[in-house]
Amino acid sequence: MAVTDADEERIVRLLSQALQATIGHGHEALAVENASCLRQFIDEPVQYGERVVDDTQQDIHDFFVDTTWPRCPRHQRHPLWFHENAWWCEEDRVRVANLGELAPSEG
Repeated sequence: MAVTDADEERIVRLLSQALQATIGHGHEALAVENASCLRQFIDEPVQYGERVVDDTQQDIHDFFVDTTWPRCPRHQRHPLWFHENAWWCEEDRVRVANLGELAPSEG
């Protein structure tokens, strides 16, 4: 099953919502770039979405935009990790939010 334009648009839209809610505007281009690049190599939509999120999160960390993005609201000292189409606190093994539904950062 090929990744469609709609799949790409959806992942970019939801990931951009997460970026804007948690670290503000200006980082959406990372999601767009990763989505475009990875589409060339991944044909399965779920794997594609997870990889776009993972690569964008890694970029946010590597470029020192925010090394704990997205910050776990439960502990405030580590990032959430994305799998099963949601953000998870790995420390407690708790599903925190679906993609696109992260609450705005407190500070």
